[in-house]
Amino acid sequence: MRIFFKYIWIFLFIIASACLLLLLAGLVPQDTVQRNTVSSMDQLIEEGISPGVLYAGHPRSKLDNYSESRILVHSCYMDTLASPASIFENPGWQSFESSYTDGSIFSEIQQAVQNNEQPNFYYSRYWMGFRAIVRPMLAIMDYTDARQCIQWAFYLLLGAVILQLYRKTGSFWIALGFMFAVSQMNPVVISASYQYATCFFIAFIGMLLVLALPFKKLSAAILFFIIGATTQYFDFYTVPILTFGLPMLALLLRYQHEPDWDFHFSSTARIVLHCFAAWFVAYICMWLAKLALTTLFTSQNAFMDAFDRVKMWLVEPMADTNGARYIPLALFYCAVNIVDLVPLVLEAIILIAYTILMIARKPDASVFRSNASYLLVGLLPLIWIAATAKPSYDHMWFQYRGLCVTLFAVVLFIVQTAGNALTKRS
Repeated sequence: MRIFFKYIWIFLFIIASACLLLLLAGLVPQDTVQRNTVSSMDQLIEEGISPGVLYAGHPRSKLDNYSESRILVHSCYMDTLASPASIFENPGWQSFESSYTDGSIFSEIQQAVQNNEQPNFYYSRYWMGFRAIVRPMLAIMDYTDARQCIQWAFYLLLGAVILQLYRKTGSFWIALGFMFAVSQMNPVVISASYQYATCFFIAFIGMLLVLALPFKKLSAAILFFIIGATTQYFDFYTVPILTFGLPMLALLLRYQHEPDWDFHFSSTARIVLHCFAAWFVAYICMWLAKLALTTLFTSQNAFMDAFDRVKMWLVEPMADTNGARYIPLALFYCAVNIVDLVPLVLEAIILIAYTILMIARKPDASVFRSNASYLLVGLLPLIWIAATAKPSYDHMWFQYRGLCVTLFAVVLFIVQTAGNALTKRS
């Protein structure tokens, strides 16, 4: 019972902090935010809705500038000095007549912001916690400079994780394997977008915390509870499973390389499931708390809005007699986005070499069982994609990035079992 109340107090603290951050960000002077939002639209007008980065045509190479414009606009319209309720209502402006397939919509948004148009659209079903960061950034820079900051933050955090993985494990191959998994997610695109980078930021920070914290007063499950709530706050939809999977793999690595830890599948599987339950409960409860606060303190019926959307994306497609067809489609097209010729050849060589090693060394079955927890974590993104098949299929060009967890999990399983086999025979 004591631990239950501890979770409750932590959750209430998170809610209070979440509201306070938005409220304070909304106090940033509106004129400078407005001016930089108008300036930001020039870049989006120039690029269009879905520009390709490095190469055009491949879904995973395109930016989603429409979503970026929504991030900027909703951040601009969160003026809490004029309307404190805007932290819950999520006001914004959008054209209901322009086509979403060209850049003309950005010109209309730019004109609306410049003319101080009143909000005509409320995205009340999500926290949109990104506004707590994006709005203060808009007070001092426009979107082009913000992209530089996103890029620096992404690669600095990535480098910090790689170094910390090497420091904790002493394994060059684990550190390199993590870089390989991230490289397959098209980091050039990720580091150029608020939308795409957010979950990676949370995941990288989660990995650093998992690898560094002593876990004396703060347990691993509580940390994942906080990560789950943070994920819901900053990015409900893009690729949430990433923020559980990567830190969880880091936690397993930490335990495996601690000399006093009994690393067996029975014990590690319980940890995985326990931490996932904590992460998922916080993820859902944080969403329900947002809906409750919005419905209670504003005129918006956030519950109806949210549940209608859940019905449209999840319930109705699977209730259809042919709804199950989305599952193989979503899994296939998400997987296609991580397939390129050069890395595919490299992966094939590694798998062949690994198979030959396993046949030659004939390690005990316990080697595979003790490391199976990595594969358990790696399976979660596939389950997530299957459970959210319709949206995962429709938005495969960014939903596929959850497979970064699967790739890294397979890398870890190969490195750890191969290393164990070599050690046992040497």
